[in-house]
Amino acid sequence: IEIRDNTAAKDMETQSNRFSYWKFNNQALSSPDFDANFQDLYRRLLLRKQSYNAVTEWWEKCSKPLLRHFLINFSKLLSREKRDTQDAMYFWLKEAVDKGVDGYEEATIIKHKIQGIYESDMEGVKVRSRYKENLEKEQGSLFHLARERKNGKQNNLEKIIINNTVVTDEKTIEKHVVDHFDLLFNGRLGRSEVFKMDEEKVEVLLNDKLGKITEADKEIISQPFSMTELEFVVKNLPNNKSPGLDGLSNEFYKKVFPIIKNEYLEIQNLYHESESISKEMRKGVTRLIPKEAGLVDVNKVR
Repeated sequence: IEIRDNTAAKDMETQSNRFSYWKFNNQALSSPDFDANFQDLYRRLLLRKQSYNAVTEWWEKCSKPLLRHFLINFSKLLSREKRDTQDAMYFWLKEAVDKGVDGYEEATIIKHKIQGIYESDMEGVKVRSRYKENLEKEQGSLFHLARERKNGKQNNLEKIIINNTVVTDEKTIEKHVVDHFDLLFNGRLGRSEVFKMDEEKVEVLLNDKLGKITEADKEIISQPFSMTELEFVVKNLPNNKSPGLDGLSNEFYKKVFPIIKNEYLEIQNLYHESESISKEMRKGVTRLIPKEAGLVDVNKVR
C-alpha cells in the first residue's frame, strides 16, 4: 500500500508487523495527512469488494489485514519523521547555544519543542500502563518508560522449566501450559466433565415471574440494526481498547466511522441475519505473566 507523502514515503523501509496500537492512536490518527491517505486506501478497498462472495468475507480477509498494514506503515513513517525532526532540532539547538547570549531566546523555543515531543511519547506509555502512578491524571517520566520496556521483556514466556529442565520450544511450552490450565480453560474446574446446563433449572430461571417482553418488542429486537444504533455504539466505545486481535483500536473505528459506516452497517446486519459471527470473532487471548523475574515453572505463572 502506497502512503501518499511527497517526501519520506517513497523510500519507506519495510518494517516488522509487530506494533502497539496505542502508538498510532496518539500519532497516526491525529496526523493531518491521515484522512486523505485513509480515504484513498478505502476507495481502493471498495473496488475489491465485488471479488468476494459477501461483504463480511471482504472485511475479514481483505480489508482488515490491509488496514492494519496501512496503520503500521503510517505509524512507522510518522515515527521516522519525528526522529528526523528531533535530530534537526538538536542540530539547531547546538547552533543556538554556540551563539551564546544572542541565541538564548532561540534555544529556549527549541528546547520547549523537544520537550513537547518527549511528553507526547510519555502519553503513549500512560495509555498502555498497568501501574497506578501512570494513570491519566499522573505525569509520565523516563523512569516509567524504562520500566515499561523492562517489564515488556520480562513478560514474554520464552522459556519455562518442565521437569527441572529449561525448555525453549514454543509448541512444547504451549502444550504444557494449556494442559496445566485445562480445567480452567475448558470449564471443568472443580468437576470431572465439561460444564453442562441443567435444562430443568433453565425452565425455573426463565419463568413468568421474571416478566415477558411484548410481541411488539420481540419484533423490534429482531429487526436489522439501524445506522442510528450503530453510530451510538461506536460513539460510546471505551478508549484505549482494541476489540479484536488485529490491533484496530476503538479510537480507529471512531475516527474512520464516517467513511466506513455504510459497509460496516451492512456487515453487522449480515452477521445478525445469518445468526453467526466470523472465525476471528471467536478467538481470544489469555495472557500469562510470570509472577517473578527469570525462569519460571508453570505454577509460577499468573
